[in-house]
Amino acid sequence: MKNSRKLQSLRRALVAVSGLTAFAVVVPQLSAQEAVFACAQPGSGILYVVDEAGACKSPKHIPLEWAATASEASIEMHTEPLELLNGWQSYGEAFGQPTATRYGDLVVLEGLIRHGEMPAVAAQLPEGWAPAKKLLFGAPTWGDQLGRVDVLRDGSVKVVSGNDDWLSLSGVYFTVAPDEK
Repeated sequence: MKNSRKLQSLRRALVAVSGLTAFAVVVPQLSAQEAVFACAQPGSGILYVVDEAGACKSPKHIPLEWAATASEASIEMHTEPLELLNGWQSYGEAFGQPTATRYGDLVVLEGLIRHGEMPAVAAQLPEGWAPAKKLLFGAPTWGDQLGRVDVLRDGSVKVVSGNDDWLSLSGVYFTVAPDEK
């Protein structure tokens, strides 16, 4: 494992400062980068991506069950832009294109969308990326409102409620159905 001293130092620092349980996860697609998973509380955690200089980038909240049994692991990572449907558009500018990223069996959505129909399917996940059951997520939206995004068994990402000025997909994450792995 590259930069194992830096990784070990970061792991010790996370545990010492926050009391978190931390272990390393190698993400081959990040080339010279490594990721450290830190368990924050039952049911959730944070994935820290660490570059070869030891700088921490892109913390992502992920479910604890995804990595509960690992002590060191290697996972594949693949990112796909989301094809937006039913009038939904990327908010653009600094928020970039909405994406779905798959880390092994974990799918994480990110991005800000706007101006679409509700309730309606806003995007379709790539084949093989669907959850085993319908999942409901709270989604931050314009005007300090909380919208709702459902991810369906067929891979549809449906905006059920919120404000169409903008709606965040960040924070939507789930594991793929066993038959999709």
